[in-house]
Amino acid sequence: MSDGKNGMNMVARRSTRVFENDIDGDEKSQERDSTRLTEMLVHTRTSSMSSLAAPVDGEIITTFQRVSRSDSEEAFGVVKGEVVENPKMYGRPRNFGTILPGIYRSGYPEAEDYDFLRDLSLRTIVTLVDKDYPEGYQTFMQSSGINHVVIKMEGTKKVDIPQSVMNSILEVVMDRQNHPLLLHCNQGRHRTGCAVAVIRKVLGWSVESTVSEYTSYAHPKVRQVDVNYIRQFEIASLVGIIDPKTTGTASVTDAATQLAFA
Repeated sequence: MSDGKNGMNMVARRSTRVFENDIDGDEKSQERDSTRLTEMLVHTRTSSMSSLAAPVDGEIITTFQRVSRSDSEEAFGVVKGEVVENPKMYGRPRNFGTILPGIYRSGYPEAEDYDFLRDLSLRTIVTLVDKDYPEGYQTFMQSSGINHVVIKMEGTKKVDIPQSVMNSILEVVMDRQNHPLLLHCNQGRHRTGCAVAVIRKVLGWSVESTVSEYTSYAHPKVRQVDVNYIRQFEIASLVGIIDPKTTGTASVTDAATQLAFA
């Protein structure tokens, strides 16, 4: 099926959902944050990808058709200054990790990773780089019924991240109809790290815990420009994406229990 407005092609996708067995931390706390993340979207979507509006600058390239310390920080055991390198494990993409139940992050998947990703029953893969696919990647996504969205983000050490790009990422990631979802760039460090950091700030994580998580995935190539971006990013800049009623100190906890994955 093709959406003429956005030039978006879609294929059937799987309706089942399988969570990874080794999700870290307290699953209920993570699911509450998943609930809050989706609740913060300004608009309730009824047709997932077909309702996604392309940004003004055209960064989305669609291919075929996927106050203080918060509960989520405790669930993931974030510790200030903790640095853990995330090498590639055979059968999983480099820097693979769970952002929230049903929302994952990684480096660019390779052929030996496809079986593992297939077991996650992904609906959507969001790719933050625009390049030729690795061997079998397109076939894997098509055969698995995965929606693929490419949002071109330049390397963070070269240019500032445009607000429209981050808005586009958040619109896709925060839409429950796109879950389970994998967010990835090349190495799963810088582009993905900045996007995940914005998600954490939306969820109410402290700046230090957010930077600590970024550092753990970016190590040993932490970029000060990324750290500066994370520290300076203001949730208020997500006007039109985030419902301001859900971003206050009191309402963050209230919103956390209102959404469950379909």
